[in-house]
This record gives sequence, structure tokens and C-alpha cells, in this order.
Amino acid sequence: MDIFGFLLTATLGFLGFFYTKKIADMIGYGERLSSLGLLEFKATYGAFFFALGLLGLYLRTNEVAIVVGGAWLSASSVRAFTLIIQRNDIAKNIGGIVIEASIGLLIFFG
Repeated sequence: MDIFGFLLTATLGFLGFFYTKKIADMIGYGERLSSLGLLEFKATYGAFFFALGLLGLYLRTNEVAIVVGGAWLSASSVRAFTLIIQRNDIAKNIGGIVIEASIGLLIFFG
């Protein structure tokens, strides 16, 4: 279990919640998101990951590390699987796979 991984998760969630449009623009969703899409983005990329990171920082248990690390590794796995099938924006998705897997492994083994 790694505290830095939890801190990174909370920070990314904070940015997703409070700087939703900027983060959405940065990863290529901004122009395509309706106001309802931005709300969903804020809830998922923002509040969900912010809460997971804070929970990890507060509880600091192996069980929470399994859940939070597993969430990151699941995101990475689904992105990789989808990339194989759809082949959309390969460079950006490979970056996402690496970042998500790295955070998940950091939390698991850090």
C-alpha cells in the first residue's frame, strides 16, 4: 500500500471535480460533452476518485488498497481491451493505460 498513490488519486479526483472542463478538454472530451456529460464527468472523474483517495488516506488499510488499486487496474484493463477492439486515438489511450496501471500498481505494491 502506498500513501502517494492515494494522494494522487485524491488529487486527480479534486481536479476532475473542480476543474471539470479543463480536465475534459485536456483528455479530449471537452468539446463533445453536453452539460449532462460534464455533470457525469464531474461525478465520475471527480467525486468518485476524490472519495476513493481520501478514504485510502484516512483508513490506510490493505483492504482499501485492494479496492482503490483494483479500480485503477480495472480502468487500465478496460481501456487496453477497448483499444484493441476500437483502435481509437492510440497514443492518448496508451498514455492512459500506463498512467492508470502505474497508479494501481503503486497502490498495490508501493
